[in-house]
Amino acid sequence: GMWVNALELPTCLGYYRECSRHDDGTDHCCPGSTCIVFDQWYSQCRPDTENWGMESSSEDDDDNDDSSQSPSVLTSVVPSISSSPSSLPSFIPSSPPSSQPTTSTSFPSSAPSTPTATQQQCTTEWESCHDDPIGEDHCCEGLSCERHQNWSQCRKQRETSPLTTTTDTTTTTDEDDGSQQQQCIPEWESCHEDPIDVDNCCPGYYCQRHKWYSQCRLDQGGTSSSSSSSHTVETCENEWNNCKNNKDCCPGLFCRRTQWYKKCMPIA
Repeated sequence: GMWVNALELPTCLGYYRECSRHDDGTDHCCPGSTCIVFDQWYSQCRPDTENWGMESSSEDDDDNDDSSQSPSVLTSVVPSISSSPSSLPSFIPSSPPSSQPTTSTSFPSSAPSTPTATQQQCTTEWESCHDDPIGEDHCCEGLSCERHQNWSQCRKQRETSPLTTTTDTTTTTDEDDGSQQQQCIPEWESCHEDPIDVDNCCPGYYCQRHKWYSQCRLDQGGTSSSSSSSHTVETCENEWNNCKNNKDCCPGLFCRRTQWYKKCMPIA
């Protein structure tokens, strides 16, 4: 019989538990607490010691509407709710996050250098190099500006090979540095400027002279350089004549190649 009575006893609601008022006036809050109605959605069992200055739950329901509560009552209730450990946040930030970025954008200390205005493109082989007003040829590396009376071109630099001048007794004549050596002229290089008309072409070549220019050419007939004058003088192609390459054209001209023709044209 005792167990039955114990099970039939109603259980009360502890402090700060959500409660509700019944029509018979009961609220099921444990002794020492009262069901306090805060608004139409929420009510709570509050200790009687915290309910000072507040009307009982029955008077609130019978005499007062939720909107008629005075500001003093609301301000006293709200802080008391925060006293419950379960209603406090677990972490409160000490300061709002900064909206400004922490890193700064770095800028180059100086602008990239630009090429100087003095940089120029070099002049390729067979191109004219006589138009420079200050005498510089600007020929590409390995080339030099070869100037003549009526034309000038960037040509390959002469390759030098020593020639030893010997006497009848095959002895070498020494002057200054102990050896009298001359530079021989390789193939395709000019050989007409020698004041004493000496053929200085390298061995195996002879000086082929034309009206406007002369060049060291391969000696295919076995003729020595001393008898180079016996060779037939070749003629060069004049302006607008057909050509195969620059060497076919007369001085001051070059072989211009297009889709339709190859003709000797003046060097610009």
